[in-house]
This record gives sequence, structure tokens and C-alpha cells, in this order.
Amino acid sequence: MNSFKNRFILAFVIVETLFIGLIVWTNFLLFENSSKFFIENKIKELSNLSINLLKTPTAVYDLATLDDIVNGLLRIEEIEAVIVYDKQGSYLSGKSRGNVHTIKKFEKMQTLPKEQKNLIIHTSQLNLKGSDIGSVKILFDTTKSSTLIYGNLQYVFILISIQILFSFAIAWFILSKLTSNLDKLKKAADKISNNEKIEKLQFQGQDEFSDLGETLYIMQEKIDERTNQIKKAETKFYTLFQESLYGIVLIDPKTQKFLEFNASAHEMLGYTKDEYAKLNIKDIEAIKNEDEIIKRQQNILVQGFDRFETRHKTKSGSLKNILVSVRMIKLEDTTYLYTTFQDITKDNENKIALQKAKEEAEKANRAKSDFLANMSHEIRTPLNGVLGLTGLVLKTKLDDKQRDYLQRAKTSSKALLHVINDILDYSKIEAGKLDLEKSVFELDSIMKNLFDLFEYQANQKELLLNIDVKDKIILLGDPLRLTQILTNIVGNAIKFTQKGSIDVDVQIIQENEHSKKLKFSIKDSGIGMSKVVQKYLFKEFMQADSSITRQYGGTGLGLSISKHLVEMMNGEILVESQEGKGSIFIFTATFGKVDDKVVTKKNLEPKNYQSNIDSIKGAHILLVEDNQINQTVAVGMLEEFSIAIDIANNGQEAVEMIKVGKEYDLILMDLQMPIMDGFEASRQIKKINENIPIVALSAAVMQEDVIKTSQAKMSAHLAKPMNENEVLKILFQFIKAKNFNSELLKKAEITDDTNSDIAYYGIDMEELKGRIGEKPKIIRQIISNFCKQYENAETLFNTLAVDSDEFNQIIHSLKGVSGNISLKEILSITKEIYDTSDIELRKKLLPKLIKLLTVTVGTLKIQLNTEDSTVLHKEYVKEDVVRYVQKIEEDIKYFRVITQDKVEVLQDMLYKYLDKKIVEELTSYLLSYEYKEANKMLSNIYKLLGD
Repeated sequence: MNSFKNRFILAFVIVETLFIGLIVWTNFLLFENSSKFFIENKIKELSNLSINLLKTPTAVYDLATLDDIVNGLLRIEEIEAVIVYDKQGSYLSGKSRGNVHTIKKFEKMQTLPKEQKNLIIHTSQLNLKGSDIGSVKILFDTTKSSTLIYGNLQYVFILISIQILFSFAIAWFILSKLTSNLDKLKKAADKISNNEKIEKLQFQGQDEFSDLGETLYIMQEKIDERTNQIKKAETKFYTLFQESLYGIVLIDPKTQKFLEFNASAHEMLGYTKDEYAKLNIKDIEAIKNEDEIIKRQQNILVQGFDRFETRHKTKSGSLKNILVSVRMIKLEDTTYLYTTFQDITKDNENKIALQKAKEEAEKANRAKSDFLANMSHEIRTPLNGVLGLTGLVLKTKLDDKQRDYLQRAKTSSKALLHVINDILDYSKIEAGKLDLEKSVFELDSIMKNLFDLFEYQANQKELLLNIDVKDKIILLGDPLRLTQILTNIVGNAIKFTQKGSIDVDVQIIQENEHSKKLKFSIKDSGIGMSKVVQKYLFKEFMQADSSITRQYGGTGLGLSISKHLVEMMNGEILVESQEGKGSIFIFTATFGKVDDKVVTKKNLEPKNYQSNIDSIKGAHILLVEDNQINQTVAVGMLEEFSIAIDIANNGQEAVEMIKVGKEYDLILMDLQMPIMDGFEASRQIKKINENIPIVALSAAVMQEDVIKTSQAKMSAHLAKPMNENEVLKILFQFIKAKNFNSELLKKAEITDDTNSDIAYYGIDMEELKGRIGEKPKIIRQIISNFCKQYENAETLFNTLAVDSDEFNQIIHSLKGVSGNISLKEILSITKEIYDTSDIELRKKLLPKLIKLLTVTVGTLKIQLNTEDSTVLHKEYVKEDVVRYVQKIEEDIKYFRVITQDKVEVLQDMLYKYLDKKIVEELTSYLLSYEYKEANKMLSNIYKLLGD
């Protein structure tokens, strides 16, 4: 009964039975009414027939006819009895069928008993021509009619029953066919639900079952496809889950047990899968701080997630740094903690290493800055000597050839200085520490200086230099950096142009109440450049090709620096060029606007310090410098201004000189010195005398050094090589005009008129004088010191291995010394030995060097002795000599400079009383400002003079 088939048949039969029953009931009611109507019509017809037959006899009282008519009516099956009455109601005639109803009984009947359902009494009036003539009472029997009617009704019921049975049979047949197809579909659906493969279902005809079977087959394919996708996705995500480098764990928040986990989770701590499954979070957590654990749990409950670092214990007992990420999730109404563990032990080690690397990088960057500062110092220090001494020598009496050589040396030195400045500027730009100054200047002045700077070079190449400034323009900005940009571009234009012209044009292209924007155009008719070259033109260390550097020189930094400077001035730079047709460099720059009314002539005129030199003559300056050449240059330059100078060889000496009460108008302080550097010395001096001005004198020109000098309470920073105008600027800034000590002034005005025409063996005298100047006594002293140092060279070299550090150090020193005093042959062979690591080659070259040194030193000593023999010494009594020695000692005690003339006087005095070697050694110490060693010798000289 539970099958769809049985339920369908039962439902079908019930519905059909109810439906047919409803029809039968409706028809029965209609049939019953129809039957009543039929009987009533028949009674009415028979009554009318009886009336028509009986009214005439009744009217004439023809009783015999009435009786015959009554008998005739009784022959009708439906009539059981008839009685005729006259109009007065008297009985005229009557008769009944059988004994059931006697006429007497019927005459008295008004109604019939209930059991006589088939009998009907009908009374009708007899009228003739509108007059009532009597009445007739008829008893009808409807049994036969009812039997006929109900017989037909039974027949109908039989037909209906047959119909129901037939419908049932048809329903059974149809349903059997239907359920057969449904069974096929059900079995197919069952197979699909059991993941079994089904064949394509076959049905007769193309109907809904066929469509449904096709749909099931397609559905199976789709399900298979989707199942495969799900399996792939499950495989993919399971693989991701298992192969994840992070440990992934599903934790029960109540028990804190690991419900699900991947391989990384247990392998991370060295456990097997089964071992890890028995653990909970407390078993691996190394941090036992309850407050920390509670805090984490609260974060998870409030926020739904948390992320923190902790430490987990491995199976072996070691600890690992773990980054934990926890998220609260719900699966089927159950709350879990979805957790990932990331081993960050190596990451932390890498962070430490990275931090260390960062610190190393910062250290390297600082080292780079220090290197640049040191490089600046190391290069600028000798360069300071070259430029300073060259400048001093150029002020002496020279012939044309000497002046030309010196002028070229000065030009080369300035070119080298330009290269150094470019490198340092680039370093500042790279470190973001290059700042622009703001000062009022007149553009005409800048352009005039530019013309003056390049006019000679342009004339030498027969080039036309045109500089056109449309208006008189006063600006607020950095004139030095603007000059640097213009110098780079115009210098390149002249460098790369062989014929034609250089045209410089300046225009104001934009102006408002606060600023002016200028456009500078520099056009040349030079070699030009390709599009490819133009792309890299403003890159660092880039030139058109390598031949440019060989042919024209340069570092490739000038245009890169110019580009940075232009951008700092809120402008841009570009180039238009064709190979062989020249180039046009165009750049814009924005400057502050200045009210012409408030700009005075004084603001714009450069200061001429030379005219005010008399105001500082006789000033007393302390020079703190460890390099003897720099001491010589500074002394020579300051003596030109008639300034008295005391020298301290390091910061410690300077501090001691201030402690004993020496007073100076200015201290020039080198920064990098042995024993005590300039920074510390300045700090200590400021504690003793905070009012004395101290100016840093150093080749270190990095911004950090300028900052350090300020922190050390230095008043200013003067870069090496010293520029005469910059030195004067410093002197006028810090030395107040006053009546200086006349004795100091006299000391400062000493000149050297010794003959300088002597040529020494093996020395390029022109080169040496170009480096040192026309200082014959200093040259003689340097040669004498060289002879003393290397007169035992053979013995010295033969005691050393040619690959030893001491040998390398001596060769390195000899290379520097021979280069400085222009002993070119010795320099050449020494350089060859120093540059090679081939031991056999060194052994081969060393005898040549020893022989050359022996000959050179011997010859030079003969020359020096010959000179000594021709010198006429003044006769000095011993008491005068002692007093003079005491005076020299006093000068040393109070840190005064022992000038060259004093040394020469002392030398002449001592030659009569002391051995020549002792005198020359003392003289050497004094001329090289090694006053400590000289003072020791002077103490012994008293004893020698006393003897």
C-alpha cells in the first residue's frame, strides 16, 4: 500500500467513485423528480381523459353510460378505483379493482396510509360550458410506473459499476506503464545517489519521460563533472593544507586539544603525527605567564582573532620563536580556533642579521663620508701646498719661462681642485645634504664674471663668446651655485667647440610678487651629440663615449650636478643637439624677488680685502697644523700680510700654549692631527678662553665636518687649499683693527734674498722650485736631511727581506720623498720596485737602486760641503751665542715661531763652537718646527758651550 502505484490506484478509484457517485446522486435526484413529474403528468392526462368521458353522462344523469365509462377506466392499469359525484356531491357511479379497495372504503378515504406509497387519490371537478356539474374521484396505482422507473435506475447503477471497474482497469494499465518508467527513473536516480554510473535511459516515444531520462543523464554528467571539480579542489586544498610551510591546527577552545593539523605543525617541533595528536597547546607553549595567556584569550573572544609572537618547545626540548595567528570560527554550530604557527626563528635571526647589515651599511656609509672627508683632506692638503706655494712664488721675481711653468702648475692644480669639488658636491647631493644659500646678487655681475672667466679660453681657440642679458636683474638666491651651473655648461661648450661661437642668453619668463623664473640658453657650434648620448647625458659619470675623457678630460659629474642644482632651484634642464651641428643647453631656475628700492650698491659690490690689509698688520695668530708643508704655506701667505705667527704641531701643544697665558687675535685650527685633534683642542681652549676666535682650517669640507666645527664652538670653517681672498675675509672678520705690537710687526716683515741659482745633482730644480718656491735655504736643508736619512741605504736594505712589511714601508717612504724633491731617476726605479710583487724582479732592481742612492747622496753631500766652505761666518763671542740660545729657548717655551732668519743666525753662531753635524741636526729640527727635539738639543748645547 506504500507504493506510489497502489496509492495512485486507490486515489484514482476513490476520486472516480466520488465523482461518479456525485453524478449518480445528481442524476438520481433528477430522475426522481422526472419520475414524479412523469407520474403526475400521466395522472393528469388520465384525469383529463376521465373528465372528458364522464362530464356528458354526468350532466344528463346517464348512469348506465357512467358505469360503462367507469368500467372502461378501470381497464387502465394505473387506475384502481373511480367514483363519480353530481354537483350536490351525491354518488352517481363507482367501481374498484378487486377486493382491496371496496368502493365504500374508497368513498370514505380522504388520505392514504403511509404504507400505501404507490397509491394516489386525485379528485377533479366536472365542468360543462363553465358550469359545475359534478366531480370525479380517482385512485391511481403508480406501482408499475415506479417499478419501471426504478428498474431503469438499477440498470444505470450496473452500468456505473461497470464503468468504475473499467476505469480501474484502464487506470491500472496506464499506471503500470507510468510506474514502469518511473521505476526506471527511480533506479537511475538511486544509482546517481550511490555514485554509480548510469547508461542513457531509453523510453518509447519522445515524451516527458524521455526528456526526464535525458535530463537525468545530463545531470549525472554535470554531477560527475562537479564531483571531479570538488575532488580536485579538495585535493588542491588538502595539498595546500598539508604542504603549507606554516603549521595549521584546528583547536578545541575548551580542551585546547589539536583536532586537525597538517604535517608542518608536528614536523616543526619534531613530533610524529600520532605523538602530536596526543598534545594540547599547553604542552608546547614555553611561555607560562598566566596574565599573558588570559590577555590573548580575551583578545580572541573580543576581536575574534589575535596575532602574537611566542616560543614553543620542540620534542628535543629546544625553543623556537613562533608567530601565532588565531581566528575563532564556527563549523556546524561548534566553535573552533583556526590557528597557524609560523617558525620565525630564522626570520628573527635574519632580522638581527639585517639590523646588523643595516648598521654595517650605515657604518659603511659613514665610512664613505669619512673617506670622502679624508680624501678631501689628503688631496687638499698637498694641493693647498701646491696652490699656496705656487701663489707665493708667483709673487717673487721670475723669468718668463719660470712664470709660465708656475702658471701652468697653478692652472692644473685648480683643475684638480675642480674635480675634487665635483666629487664632494656629488657626495653631498647623494646624501641629501647640499643646501642652497640665499643672498642678494645682481645677475649682470655673475654674467660678467662668467665672461671674464672664459674670455681667455675662447680667444685662445678663436671662438666668439657672446653673453646677452636683456634686463638688469637683481635676484635672491645662491649666486655661487648658479655660477657653478653656468661654468659647467659654458666650459663644456668651449671645450667641445673648435670654431664658431658660444652664445649665452638670459630671459625672465615668469614673474610674480614673490619670485622670478629665468630661462638660460647656452648655444654652441661644437661637435654636437646623438639622441642616444643625450639620454644619458645627465647621468653620473657619463660622457658621450670613452674617447671624450681621453681627448677632453673630465669626470662626467658636472652636468649631473648641474641637473640636481637646477632641480633644487625649482627648474629643469634639457639639451637639443645634432652630431656635427652643435648643441643648445636650456635650463630654468626660480629665484626670490627683491625690491630694487631696498637694494643698495653696497649689497652688490664684492669686497676688496686687499685695500684694508694695513688694518691687520702686526696681528698675532696661532697656527695649529701638523703638516710641515702646510705650515710653510700658511706662514708664507700670512707673512705677506705682515702677521706674526706662532705654530703648534698638534692640538695638545695649542692647549698648553693657551694655558701658559699666550694671547692671540685668532687661532687657525687644523682638524685632523695626532695626539689631540682640532675638535677636542677647540673645546678645551674655549673652556680656558671662550672669547678667542677659532677658525677650522682643514681639507675636510663635508657638511658633517662643518657641523662638528660648530659643535666644537669654532667660529668658522676655512677649507683647504687656502684661497687668499677667503683667508683675508676670515682675518678681517675676526681680527679687530688696533695698534699691534711693533716688534711682532717687524718679525713678520722678514724677506729671503739668498741666491737661488744653485743646481743639485739628480734633482729637477725647475720642478722642485715650482713646488716649494724660491727658497734656497729650505731647499738646501731638505737635501741635507735627505742625505742624512739615506747615507746608509746599502746597509739598511741588505738587512731586510724584499717581501717584508718594513722593506715595503721604506720603499714607500723613499718613493714619496724622491717625488717631493724631484729625484726623478730614484723615483722611477723606486716606483717600479713598489708596484711589483715579483720577488725576483725586486731582487734584480734593488742593487740598481742602492748604487743610484749611494752616488746621488755622495754627490749631494760634496755639493753641500762645497757650499759650506764658501760661506763666510761672522765672528761671535761665546757669551753672545749663549744669550742667543737662551732667546731661542724662550721663543720655544712661549710657542713662538722660530723664523728662518733666526735659525740662520743661530747656525752661523754655532759653527765656530760645535761640530757641523750637531748644528745641522739642530737646524733641521728648527726649520721643520720640531721644537721639542730642538729644545732637547739646546739643553745639551749649554754644556758643550761651557766646555
